[in-house]
Amino acid sequence: MAKRLARQTEVPDPGAFRTAHQSVIETPDYFDLVVRNIPDLVFVKDEQFRIVMANPAFFNVYPPEMHDKIIGYTTVEEYPPEQAEGFLHHDRLAFDEGESTTVETIDMPNGERITLLTRKIRFESVAKERFIVGIGRDITHLIAGQEALQISEERYALAVAGSSVGIWDWDFSNDEMFWSDRAKEILGITDPSFKPTTRHFRELVHPEDLPLLRQQLGRDGFKKSQIDIEMRVRRSTGAFAWIHLRGRAIRDDHGAVKRLAGSVDDITVRRTNQTKLMRSYEQLDEFAYIASHDLKQPLRGIYSLVQFIQEDWADKLPAALGERISKIGALATQSERMVANLLEFARVS
Repeated sequence: MAKRLARQTEVPDPGAFRTAHQSVIETPDYFDLVVRNIPDLVFVKDEQFRIVMANPAFFNVYPPEMHDKIIGYTTVEEYPPEQAEGFLHHDRLAFDEGESTTVETIDMPNGERITLLTRKIRFESVAKERFIVGIGRDITHLIAGQEALQISEERYALAVAGSSVGIWDWDFSNDEMFWSDRAKEILGITDPSFKPTTRHFRELVHPEDLPLLRQQLGRDGFKKSQIDIEMRVRRSTGAFAWIHLRGRAIRDDHGAVKRLAGSVDDITVRRTNQTKLMRSYEQLDEFAYIASHDLKQPLRGIYSLVQFIQEDWADKLPAALGERISKIGALATQSERMVANLLEFARVS
């Protein structure tokens, strides 16, 4: 028995392992076997952002009737514009810089909402064509579950490295907060030794947005399982930036929230553009109102003149001329109605 155990613990011949390794990777079905059975979402895109290859896990997030609209398509049409632009942004980043990594919460076409750690890497084919390979790992449990929040610092750092969003974690039991480096950067904090507190964060929030923050993040008032807030925070420069705060709650056996964790993203540019767009809408509405008012006045004058002629001169005019005057009145009424409809259309937001 001792001799058998001794033989089992002998160091294998490295040469034999190299031979076995080479034999495995040269197996024709090796790559296909791995890609088809890996639980991560694996896909390849060309420079037009069209999917040219995807594994079964990727196909499974789409309903069966949509499977023939995946290969050869970008698939971004199936998502809200903001999410679609996020996908394309990281596609461009991977093509330009060689790789991109992001953490994103997505409403999948199959109805699921999941959080993915997605890494995209650029490569060249034998024909020197450029592609990116994307690998999306479902990390929903890392945010939603207490055990995932207690993973090692090394794994946590790998999960958020290179992400365009910041990560935060709030432990209710001791009122301690953790902000990733990216979260500090978004909030304009440059001191590496800075330790965040809930009081400090509230002091950064714009006074007009504090009620919304208190409503969703209050220790006793937190009712939802998810946080989704857009608000303004003051950076170290004194200027306010717009952020999108997302998170999920972890509750104890009695249903009380004991921990919150999530992400923070800088949306200042998007909100600024939205403000400019709303101003344009307001200017358009004002222009449409003034223009319609100016157009209605002469039309009403024409209609009044037609009524006057019909009431006082109808029996003195030739029949043909009377019909033409009636048509003028009808056209004036129709034109006034069209101007009113145009005004209503311009006011549709």
